[in-house]
Amino acid sequence: MRLNTEITLAQQIVNNANHKQDFTINITNEKSKNNRYIVSSLNLYTGFNPSLKFDLLTFVDNMVMNNDGLFDSVGGWLCPDSGLYYLCLNMHFNDIDFALKFAKVNKQLAIFDKLNNSVIYLNNTKTV
Repeated sequence: MRLNTEITLAQQIVNNANHKQDFTINITNEKSKNNRYIVSSLNLYTGFNPSLKFDLLTFVDNMVMNNDGLFDSVGGWLCPDSGLYYLCLNMHFNDIDFALKFAKVNKQLAIFDKLNNSVIYLNNTKTV
């Protein structure tokens, strides 16, 4: 008999990742989560099949529960060119210049513009 039928935040994140969904889930009540640009700052998973990383739920749960305000969301993104799936802890910014610098320092490929619902690549080769 199942006693706890409530899906945890970590389980919601892993469910999205296992389905290779493009998503962002806010993990704090910080006002920054409403800012325009999403920049990944800590990678949780990169690969072709998140469901094969058997400790992903525990890892995500630990990172979300011990966040201490360092990140304001978790997001997943499937790269259409390589087929790689990325799951990362994120920060949100309103200033595009700062967002791009933050992304470069954190060795990111791109940032996401929520207003235009588009990916902005750091190498300026394309915007999707």
